[in-house]
Amino acid sequence: MPCGLLDLASDVELQPMSEVSASKRLPWLASPLTAAHRGLAVAGLSLYALSWITPSIDGRRLGAGAFVDAAVIGARLTFHSVSVAAVIAGISLLCGWLANFSIVLRLSARARLLWITAPWVPFAVLLLSHGPAPSPLPMLYFYPWAIGIGLIHLAHLGTCRTDESPAVADPPDGAHQPDRIPGERDPIKNPR
Repeated sequence: MPCGLLDLASDVELQPMSEVSASKRLPWLASPLTAAHRGLAVAGLSLYALSWITPSIDGRRLGAGAFVDAAVIGARLTFHSVSVAAVIAGISLLCGWLANFSIVLRLSARARLLWITAPWVPFAVLLLSHGPAPSPLPMLYFYPWAIGIGLIHLAHLGTCRTDESPAVADPPDGAHQPDRIPGERDPIKNPR
């Protein structure tokens, strides 16, 4: 009788996702990755997860706290500031915060490119003129977070490129096809 998750996991045989189970997925969730891009996504997800428990340079804060703080500070700067620079800093913080949710969505290639840059925009804005917001340099959790999000999107971009490749053209009429004898009629093109 299994007594833990590892025992339960050893009893389960992993099967590749069938077309039926793939069609039951929610349409807005990210599409499954090819084997070639899975390693990049796993590395990105590992860095992203690590960022939640990475401390700041002084050891007083963790990345999970920054998740909440980014939304609170971003909203405060955006909606309660009189300075245009503070409003821009707040909007950029909120865009960076929203990048957390972009990793699970099915997005176009252009949108993925935008979400790769989204974490770096508030970093640049706060680095240039952080004003009432903290400087981003001592936030060690930022780096695995932003790089992880970028790697996840890059993995999906590679899948987008593979999916958008042109289909193989049909052979010209009369060309030899291994499943038919030359000269035999094609039952699909010439039904009786």
